[in-house]
Amino acid sequence: MATERIVIGERQVDRAIRMTEEGTPDGKPFIFSDDRVTGLQLRVQGKKATWVLRYYGWTKTIATLHPQGKRQIKAATEARKLATACKEVLDDDPALFENFLTKRFGTAGSDKAAKLEAKPKITTWNLQQCCDFVIEERGKPNADNKIGKDSIDDWRRTLRRPEMMDVINVPVAALTRGKFDTIKRLIEQAAGVSPSKKMISHVRSILSYCCLHASDESGLDDKNQWWEMLKSGKKLKRRTRAPSPREIAKTLLLAEEYLNKPLPGRDDYKHGVRENVYAAFWWLMLTAQRTYAALHIKRTDLFPDTRQPGWYIAYWGPDVMKAGKEHMLPIPPRVAQFLLPILDNIKRETESEWLFASERGSEENDITVNRSAVLGLLKRLAAKDIVARPKGSTKIKPGCVDLMARAGVTWWTPHDSRRSITDVMDDEGIPGGASVVLAHEIKLTNGLNEDALTEEQREEWLAARMAKITKLAYGNAKHLKLKSKAMEAWTNAVLDEYERLKGLNVVSFPKVAA
Repeated sequence: MATERIVIGERQVDRAIRMTEEGTPDGKPFIFSDDRVTGLQLRVQGKKATWVLRYYGWTKTIATLHPQGKRQIKAATEARKLATACKEVLDDDPALFENFLTKRFGTAGSDKAAKLEAKPKITTWNLQQCCDFVIEERGKPNADNKIGKDSIDDWRRTLRRPEMMDVINVPVAALTRGKFDTIKRLIEQAAGVSPSKKMISHVRSILSYCCLHASDESGLDDKNQWWEMLKSGKKLKRRTRAPSPREIAKTLLLAEEYLNKPLPGRDDYKHGVRENVYAAFWWLMLTAQRTYAALHIKRTDLFPDTRQPGWYIAYWGPDVMKAGKEHMLPIPPRVAQFLLPILDNIKRETESEWLFASERGSEENDITVNRSAVLGLLKRLAAKDIVARPKGSTKIKPGCVDLMARAGVTWWTPHDSRRSITDVMDDEGIPGGASVVLAHEIKLTNGLNEDALTEEQREEWLAARMAKITKLAYGNAKHLKLKSKAMEAWTNAVLDEYERLKGLNVVSFPKVAA
C-alpha cells in the first residue's frame, strides 16, 4: 500500500478521482496522508475514494469523495473540519460516533449541530443539583464523612464563579473533561492557581460522591470517571508573608482612625471602617484563628474562666473548625479588658446569637460578619478594592491612598498573621505554643439541646455548658498552661506595639481632599 504524506489539496483530490477511474500506480490501495490534520487520510481502493480518520485505536471512514454518495465531501478543508469534530466525539463518547455522522449528513447540516443532536436528551441532575445533594447528605448528623460549613461555603463560592456559568446547569452526564480543562485555564488567568485547584478538587469530590451514592439520579457511571483525571498541573507558590506585631498594630491603628471618617479619595462619604468589622479584625489578630472559625463564635461561647480570675475561655464547636474537632482558647485578662468594650460597641439591629453579628442579619437570618469582610477592610486601606482600583488597572484611582504603604506596612492578609505567631513563639522560647493556639484538637461530647428551653432552663443550660467546657479545658493541665503562656506572649506582643505606636501617633495622617 503506497502512502504519500502531503497537505491534501485540490490536486490530490483530482488525482484520487482519476485513480478510481484509471487505477492506482501499482494496482494496490493508495493513501494521501494529510500533513495538516493528523490522522486524516484520503484513500483510494478500487473504484472508491474515501476520507478516513485514524485516531488512536480507531480507523473510521468519515465521508466519501467518489463516487457520489450520501456522505460525500469534495473539499479537503471540509474534510479537515469533519475529522477534527470526529476526534472530539471519539474523545467524549465513541458510542455516539455513527449517530454523529448520521446527523451531520442528515438534518443537522453542521458539525456543531450534529454533536448536539447526536447526544441523547439527558434528564439527570446538573452540577448544581449534584452539589446540593452532596451538601445535604454530608451535612446530616449520621453522615459518614460529615462536611463543615467552611467547606460548604467554599463549594458554593466556586460554583458561583463566572467561569462556571456554562456548566452549572448542564447535566453532569453530558459534561466532559475537556470542558473543565478550559475552565481550569480561565480561572488561572482570572484569579490564579489556588482557585483553579480548588475548583478541580470540589468538582471531583461532588461527582465522586454522586457516582457512588446516586448514580441513578446523577447519571454518572463508574466505568467513565473522567473527573478523576482532572489535574491542575501547577504548583502553588509557598506563601511566606508574616506581618510583624508592629505591622499588625500599625494596620489596626489605621482601621481605628477611619472608624469615624471616610477613606481618602472616596466619594461615598461613609465611614471607612464599620464597627463590627473593626471588632472582628481585633479578634482575628489576638486569637490568630482561621477567619471562618474565628467569626463563627456564639456570644455564649466567650465566658469568664471561673478557675482563673480575669481570664476568659473561647470555645468553637467541631462544625466550624477545619479539623472537625472542638477548640478552646484561654483569653488573657489584658485582652478581655481591652476587647470587651469594643465588642459592647457593636451595633446590633436585632438580638443575635453571634459575637460578631452582621449588619445585614435579621431575626429570620441571623448571620455573622462575613469571612471576607476583614480582608475587604485591608483591601480598602491599601486601595486594592474594586472602587479604588478598577479591574485590569494597575493604577490607583486619583485621590485614593494606599494607607498601608504610606505607613510603611507591606501588604498582608488575615491568614498571614497565623505565621506571625510562630515567629513570636520562637522568639519567646515557647516550643509548641503556636500549634496549641492555632489548632488544638479536643473531643467534646455534644448533646445539650438549646433550642427547646425556657429562659430559666436556658440559664441552667449555659451554666452547665460553661462548666463542661471549663472542665475539659482543665482536663489537660499541660496544654492549658502552654496555651495560656502562648496567648499571653502573642497578645502582649501585639498590644504592646499598639499602645506604643498609639502614644507616638505614627500612623495619623492629614485629611486628603475627596
